[in-house]
This record gives sequence, C-alpha cells and structure tokens, in this order.
Amino acid sequence: MRKKQGKKGFDYFLEEEKLKDYKEKPTEKKLQWLYAANKLRKYYPKEVIESHE
Repeated sequence: MRKKQGKKGFDYFLEEEKLKDYKEKPTEKKLQWLYAANKLRKYYPKEVIESHE
C-alpha cells in the first residue's frame, strides 16, 4: 500500500489470484468482513480515520 501523491486515499495492488479467490467467497461472508472492519474503525484515532478518507 502506498500513499497517492496529491490525493487522499491509498493505491492497492492485488494479485489476480487473490481477486479470483475473493470473488468466490459468498456475499454474506464479504459483508460480515466489511461490517466487522467498520465497527473496529470507530476505535481508530481521528487522524487515522481522516487519512483514510
């Protein structure tokens, strides 16, 4: 993961095989992961959350 220059957010690189594996996961499981990550995110320091937006 590397910081984009002049923009907010991050630039990610994922291997094609990892994307394929993720697409095969059930939608319900992916939504559970997103929900859990969002719940944990609220405990991040304010500066970290701002840097992610």
